[in-house]
Amino acid sequence: MDSIDLEVVNVLVFQQLLESVESESWAEATMALYKLYDIEAGQTFSDLEDDEEELLPMAA
Repeated sequence: MDSIDLEVVNVLVFQQLLESVESESWAEATMALYKLYDIEAGQTFSDLEDDEEELLPMAA
């Protein structure tokens, strides 16, 4: 995954964390926090890359 893509994922997950905390959805907030830790630890999110490859032929 490109670094710019990873930054976008990071921002989206952080936004999810903030919204979960505001609505006091603690389970969702916890999962978002774990996702942020994974991003920081260098998670590659290969499952997202597989989804992109599947979607590209349909978009063409």
